[in-house]
Amino acid sequence: MTYREKIAANVRAEIGRADLTQKAVSKIIGLSTAAVSERLKAKVDFKPEELKILADYLGIDPVIFYRSQVVKQEVAP
Repeated sequence: MTYREKIAANVRAEIGRADLTQKAVSKIIGLSTAAVSERLKAKVDFKPEELKILADYLGIDPVIFYRSQVVKQEVAP
């Protein structure tokens, strides 16, 4: 898996957790749905500023998108 593919996979995971559609993501980061689709398929790189905007919207640290493995933190009951 390439670094671009890892970033795209992490973005897909986070938008899935947030139950966002590609259309919603396109509005959030200011791109067409086709451009978002190309990024989510790892055909085009996400720009750092796009990831920052999305992370801010999701309330997460943008570093999560760059990790090679996303680890879900468990909260003790």
